[in-house]
Parts: sequence; structure tokens; C-alpha cells
Amino acid sequence: MPQIQVWINNDDPANVEKLVKTLNDAMASHKDQKLKAFVIFLSDDKKAMESKLAAIADKTKSQDICLAYISPKNEAIEAYKVNVDPSVKNTIMVYKRKRVTTKEVNLVADAKGIGTLQNAISDVLK
Repeated sequence: MPQIQVWINNDDPANVEKLVKTLNDAMASHKDQKLKAFVIFLSDDKKAMESKLAAIADKTKSQDICLAYISPKNEAIEAYKVNVDPSVKNTIMVYKRKRVTTKEVNLVADAKGIGTLQNAISDVLK
């Protein structure tokens, strides 16, 4: 099953919203291929994250994508080899058959960055 994981580490909200919208649209367009996407925020602030995730889902009208948060100290961070250095704003991993086919760090959700992400999605859907 093709999958995209996006790990957010204090990225710019506008950049995050564009990534969420792009991934949600991709999932909706490729339901028949069972494309899944997850956006995981690194934070220990449960109360702030719950309202933030709801606001992002509402603003981007994202129905299909999973938005979640996890403590930066959680063992999954090490297991997935996510760099939590403050200079790393996001890490995107695109999977096919449980293998990472594309990894992007600090992807800017401009035309070039979204094109890169869409190409990676197209590649795992082949």
C-alpha cells in the first residue's frame, strides 16, 4: 500500500496547510489505489495541538488525511529516523511496499516543491 508520512517540526503554518491540502487531494484522487497519508506534528502540548489540528483540517477542508501529534521524545522518532533539529522543519517519506522510495527534508510547498511531491506520489502509484 502506498503511503506518505510527513513529520512536522515547527514548520510554517502556511507551508503545512499546502502540504496537507496536496496530500488530501491526492488521497481523494487515488482512493482506488489505497493511497494513505499521515501528517505527524512533533509537540508535547496536547491542548494546543488538538485545536491546531482541528483548525488545519477545517481550513484545508481535509477529510481523508490523518493529522496527529507525538512527543519529540517518543521512541517512534528514533525508529523512523526523524531529525528533530530545529533547522529541520519537515521530513517527508514516501513509501511503497514498506520501503522508503523518496525522502524530502524541508520541502517548501511552492510550485517546485509540490511538483516534487506529486512526482513522488505518481512514482509509488505505478
